[in-house]
Amino acid sequence: MKPDERGAKKALNSFLSSGLAGYQLGKDFPVRENISKLSPHLHFGELSPNQVWYSKSSEGILNCSSDDGVSFCRQLIWREFYYNLLYFF
Repeated sequence: MKPDERGAKKALNSFLSSGLAGYQLGKDFPVRENISKLSPHLHFGELSPNQVWYSKSSEGILNCSSDDGVSFCRQLIWREFYYNLLYFF
């Protein structure tokens, strides 16, 4: 994983193409490939939550209607909710 914008986009595309399938069950097990590993890229601003939400992979747009997509989108929303709480309170 390279710490720059190109590396962040590569990590995102890699997750969308191979890690999103099975995310709902695998997200709680860091040893599995179903975790996104996008947190440092989001933290340091290499990726924005908006970019992740509207991202496209070779398979198409991030599908927030599948079970795995819904689970990932929820995690992204919770991340932003708590970031907002920490910032303002």
